[in-house]
Amino acid sequence: FVSQREVSELNIKEIADNIKKCIKSFSHLWGVPLEVDLSGGKDSRVGAAAILSSGIENVRFKTIGTLQGEVDIAEILMERVNQSDKHIVTERIDPSHLSSLSERVLLLHHEFDGDYTPIIMNHAIDLDTYFSTKESIAIQGAGGEIAHGNYYASQRWVDKITGMGENGPFTRIANYLSSMGCVTPQVQNLVHHQVYEIFSEARDLGITGLSQLDYFYLAERFRRWAPIGGNVDRYSPFLAPAFLRASYDLKPEQRFDNTLHTQLIETMVPEWKDVPFFKASPKDVDERTQKKKRIWQTGDKGLVEDILAQPSLWGDVFVEKDVLELWNQAKTIGIPNSKEALFQRVIWRAVYEEHVEGLRRSAKRLF
Repeated sequence: FVSQREVSELNIKEIADNIKKCIKSFSHLWGVPLEVDLSGGKDSRVGAAAILSSGIENVRFKTIGTLQGEVDIAEILMERVNQSDKHIVTERIDPSHLSSLSERVLLLHHEFDGDYTPIIMNHAIDLDTYFSTKESIAIQGAGGEIAHGNYYASQRWVDKITGMGENGPFTRIANYLSSMGCVTPQVQNLVHHQVYEIFSEARDLGITGLSQLDYFYLAERFRRWAPIGGNVDRYSPFLAPAFLRASYDLKPEQRFDNTLHTQLIETMVPEWKDVPFFKASPKDVDERTQKKKRIWQTGDKGLVEDILAQPSLWGDVFVEKDVLELWNQAKTIGIPNSKEALFQRVIWRAVYEEHVEGLRRSAKRLF
């Protein structure tokens, strides 16, 4: 999938057929309805188009109504294919209403042994039903970024990375992973070492230049992103082998203008050809912030503060003074929403010791 080669033209029909074949094969394992995410963006639209063109009928489409602009576009898409009766709009709920933050994180540690993207601790998880037999299977747009050039999504980034020379791709990721701040120098060195190992793997496979960034995305990010990392009741159209192969055949300019996504959608559902993708305006960003509360604004806030008051649980990774200062800023004057990821990782680290102790207790009972 990842070897570099010159391709004059993408075989869009072949890629679309492979995506549909994989989705149908997955759905046949279950025999329950499919619930397809549909936002105003590119990735979910490919998945929805694949479902519609494959002829699967036991399906419904779901849009999270955080932004009205996304809801409007999703409704237009459904109207174009006479599927409005199968479309629902839901709202995000405060995850603490169903379970506490520590309970959610412990469950996720148990399911993935810690190897998951921390953002899913913000999902609403019902502990009583989480492992119950599923009534529907989710089709989600995880991983589509691999065809967008996630770490070089504009000509400016291409010029900047290539201007750094042979080590430009490594430097791009090292700087990106350092941007969150608040981690100790020792941990920063460990992170850089792990990144270097992944880029060494890429070079051993003959991957050079910007394609090394795509390999990093596939090896480190894509594989951890639900529904790939462990949720067997979820599927992404971007797991299809032909899509992954095509993603590595793209030139940078094809990534910038979403060539692969656009042509797949036009091939599978021509009725959607002229429907634009949603692009958030400053007003939309404000609306998203108001509707999508952050961890310092939800019922999880108290438990976060309990954890922050015990730096012995997380101070081996994070700088206590910097973390506490950032938390106080979040509660008072506000901080960029992207910084929420830092606190998710602090919580991940703090609760992991409890997970390990639980494994020890279980091992003693068994052996």
